[in-house]
Amino acid sequence: MKQFLRIKDMNTFTIPEIIHDKSLIFSPHVCILGILFRDRAFAPYNLTSKYELSKLYIPPGRNQLPLPLNRELDDIPAISPTKPLSYSTLLPWIKKLGQITGSTQVTRPHSLRYAGGKTFNKNGNVSEEMQNLMMGHGSIGIFLKHYLSRRVTVDTQAVVRGIEPQNALMRAALNDHPTIPSLLEEREKLKRNPPNATKHPKYKELNRKINQERQRQRHALPQDIKERWEYEQPVRDIEQQLAAKKALVDAVTAPPGVTLEEEIRRRNRAIRVVTKYCEIEEGGMRPSRPKQSSSRITSPGKSEDASQLDPDKEAIEAAKVSVYKEKRPTICFICLGEDVPMDQRIQEFSTPGDLSKHFKRKHLKHIKEGDSLGCKLCQVSLAHKMHLQQHALEVHGTVS
Repeated sequence: MKQFLRIKDMNTFTIPEIIHDKSLIFSPHVCILGILFRDRAFAPYNLTSKYELSKLYIPPGRNQLPLPLNRELDDIPAISPTKPLSYSTLLPWIKKLGQITGSTQVTRPHSLRYAGGKTFNKNGNVSEEMQNLMMGHGSIGIFLKHYLSRRVTVDTQAVVRGIEPQNALMRAALNDHPTIPSLLEEREKLKRNPPNATKHPKYKELNRKINQERQRQRHALPQDIKERWEYEQPVRDIEQQLAAKKALVDAVTAPPGVTLEEEIRRRNRAIRVVTKYCEIEEGGMRPSRPKQSSSRITSPGKSEDASQLDPDKEAIEAAKVSVYKEKRPTICFICLGEDVPMDQRIQEFSTPGDLSKHFKRKHLKHIKEGDSLGCKLCQVSLAHKMHLQQHALEVHGTVS
């Protein structure tokens, strides 16, 4: 719709720094300054750390000292030198954050907008007109219809009886426990739409057995998740303490300083750690694996020493091993065989279920009658859409 109605006018938000903040996790200043110092993004060439920034002062008779950024970086996104962060990349990250915090609902990027709108509405300092401006709504009716939940979050008993509302107890009752993992993703793995049933007795018998097995696994799932959680969580805690991320976590969760000097040192340390952490590439190439001797992976006559492969070829080889050897891989074998950008060829999905959704949405959905089908990795032709699905399952472990 924005192509026809044009993008709405941008709002400017002033976000003051909170001195003696209990936690720096939600401090945009620490995160943004850390990234800016890492990229040397300030126009003054010698403004490269929080130390130099702390020495600056506002000249007499002026209310501010702007910090200009290098204009050569205006059109360069922060994540990539050539393109912005895509929604398909951001979505699994946000979903994983929801699972970490124990949310029983699937968390999406728009969930943050819903939460912000509800918080603005509850705050007495935000008028109805200001809320509409910040949210970009034409009237309060949009919030009432699409944002406001039917779940009443007010201690109505206390209001009616004229006693002090138990706000803390209400928040505890309405919020999810932060240490309980969400079951939605695990249950999603068990959901499989049964095929179109026929009246043949064998089909009915098979469907009955499938439903019984699904029901049995669904009942056993909570206990299985609980046992795995009790075992895996301490392992993750130990690994996190031993990993480099511990320094970042310690810096942004450090308690506030008693004096202003201690508070400044706390913030400087957090910004310095964020700057250092920016040098670590998140995700990236899968760990290198031993080179497999398979006709499917390397073409005859093209044997190549693994030590002489460039990083792109190593990533391709590792991805090929994955789509052939893993029982349920998370890399699309069709995209891997296409002549597309490297990040699309070796894109790794969060779960095999996400790969199945991609396979059906991007590949199966657009197949038309008479299209020539095949697998470029295996160099085989396939006569029908169903043959492609069978090949994907039996050879590459992709369920559709």
